[in-house]
Amino acid sequence: MLSKLSLTAETSLWLLPVCLLLGAAVAYLLYNNRKHRDNIPIIFRRILFVLRTMSISIIAFFLLSPVINSRSPEIEKPIVIIGIDNSESVKHLSDSNDLVSIAESMSVLNNKIEKQFDVHTYLFGETVRPAQEYSVNYSDRLTDISEFLKDMDDRYENRNTALLLLCSDGLFNKGQNPVYTQSSFQFPVYSLALGDTATIRDVGIDKVNHNKLAFFGNTFEVEIEVNASLLKGRSTVLQIQKSGVIYSEQRLSFHQDEEKQTVTAELEADEVGMQRFELDVVGFDDEVSKGNNRKLFFIDVLENQQKVLILSSAPHPDVKALKESINGGKNYLAESSLYKDFNGTFDEFSLVILHGLPAGNNEKLIPIFNSEVPVMFILSRNTTIDAFNKLNAGLSLKNFNGQYNNTLGRYNSSFPYFSNEKELEDIVQYPPLICPFATYQFEGESQSLLFQQIGKVQTPFPLISFSELNNKKTGIISGEGMWRWRLFDYIKNGDTKMFDGLIRKFVQYLSSKEDKSRFRVFSEPAYFENMNLIMEAEYYNKSYELRNDHIVSFELSDENSDVYSYEFLNTGKKYRIDLGKLSVGAYTWKAKLDDGFEVFSKSGTFRIMPLQLEKNRLQADHQLLVNLSGNRGGKMLYPNELGDFADEVLSSVEFKPLLHYNERFKDLITLKTIFFILLILFTAEWSIRKYFGIS
Repeated sequence: MLSKLSLTAETSLWLLPVCLLLGAAVAYLLYNNRKHRDNIPIIFRRILFVLRTMSISIIAFFLLSPVINSRSPEIEKPIVIIGIDNSESVKHLSDSNDLVSIAESMSVLNNKIEKQFDVHTYLFGETVRPAQEYSVNYSDRLTDISEFLKDMDDRYENRNTALLLLCSDGLFNKGQNPVYTQSSFQFPVYSLALGDTATIRDVGIDKVNHNKLAFFGNTFEVEIEVNASLLKGRSTVLQIQKSGVIYSEQRLSFHQDEEKQTVTAELEADEVGMQRFELDVVGFDDEVSKGNNRKLFFIDVLENQQKVLILSSAPHPDVKALKESINGGKNYLAESSLYKDFNGTFDEFSLVILHGLPAGNNEKLIPIFNSEVPVMFILSRNTTIDAFNKLNAGLSLKNFNGQYNNTLGRYNSSFPYFSNEKELEDIVQYPPLICPFATYQFEGESQSLLFQQIGKVQTPFPLISFSELNNKKTGIISGEGMWRWRLFDYIKNGDTKMFDGLIRKFVQYLSSKEDKSRFRVFSEPAYFENMNLIMEAEYYNKSYELRNDHIVSFELSDENSDVYSYEFLNTGKKYRIDLGKLSVGAYTWKAKLDDGFEVFSKSGTFRIMPLQLEKNRLQADHQLLVNLSGNRGGKMLYPNELGDFADEVLSSVEFKPLLHYNERFKDLITLKTIFFILLILFTAEWSIRKYFGIS
């Protein structure tokens, strides 16, 4: 089919005769005078008349802004989308000969339908990419089928798409379940079943649960989930090793064809730093795959726990409740002492809790008030309120006359410092604290976590509040009796997790220190082996302005003590470095910046975690493919059905090409031909005039 051309203009084309008359009038006035009649023969005067008429008419015509409108037909073939699962699990669950056969069948399918259909092929796994640019090698460490479906939905919306053929084993380990992925597909989704659904003989480590941190000298627990298939009546050994030394060894016996066992082991944190442990379950000679028999995990062993001091004016059950809650966690160690018995220093503590203090003689407390060590006050009936008001703790109590109230807590939903809704949603049910009856007045920037409620009267006075004055964090619990909260939590819930979690959040917030250094490096504690490892850094000058006009050197050391040197790149006002993909293991790093006056350095550790999700399941999930295709108007196919499927697609009357018309508008004045026509007209006229001596 040929393109159709038409001519339009911003003004009416009926003015075209006017353009011709204008050209003729100008030519008549120019060549109908005596000078030209006497010097130019009539035949040449007529030629000059025509040349001038044409050139002036053309120029006048362009004042109408003429446009060429071309309307060309275009046939859009129906599109067949083929998505190929390029993840490792396909290779593990398929025989190599089967993969070759499937590739040949896909090639036959493509050759059969490509004359009537546009075939667009993609690979998916960790990412979605066109197959023409990447080869199928079944090397992706993750499978995200839902992301592929969403991508195709976006790309082919309102296109003449016939169908989508999803080639997969039905296993996914990233994203949502593809059966429930929301999409607006107007075309059916067929699936090609890859891999084997038969149960195979296998033993493997499915999951490892452990804390990320441990403290030197302590023990930590590791929980290992082991799956076994078709190994009834057989046994094996699970080993935990570090640096070739066996730390733990347990024998596992299997009593069912399909069995999952959970094994726990206690290990000792006997070395500071990032520690790498290897889990190995001894495999069997007749196992199909041993890729899931080994896992790595890392524990960051810290040298010391942060210490918390609970100092009290007198023995009190609150002290024991607080101490047990804090020590129940892994990161803090609480010590308690009566004020009169304490002879230590405060510098070794990350937080000091003062219960019923200040009271009477407070000379021992002067160092803590003059330091930057955070303090939490718990006001009790032993607290000397006048002495407390003189401390500038962020809260003062006015008009106190020695009376106390039983005060409930009312949660402040706009409290900004940490998330706490779960722990505090039922706080109004908890027993009251005994609080001084006074007018509470904040000083400086303070925030209330709980307000006081006396009976049914809601007050604006704080029950638990936090302040920050002169770079020193302070917490204030305005009453005593929190031991009742812990007891009530146990009676209500069967444990003290709510109360303990709340106290640990108080401790964590108050003891955490903001990084106010002029040189900062941002690094995560762990990365997966398939990730590009990117780190950023910031430098502030003495005026605390963000700059990046100095060189930042970077050294990276691996477990073999091999050192690699890099430099950060300037990006915007910050620094950035891309280390690419690193091998599994523990690494230490050091960054250094010299601004000419001072040398800044930062160091740290991170670990590269192995990504073995594709090896965890050794049985294809074809039922997922059946459900996925059934929900989207298609069906599941097996590789030997591809030939018949191609014939079915070719014979279908539903898949038809679409005819589109593409309209294009082009200003006539932009055509180079017009320029040359005018050039020829004016040149010819000038040449004739010159020949007869007419200027």
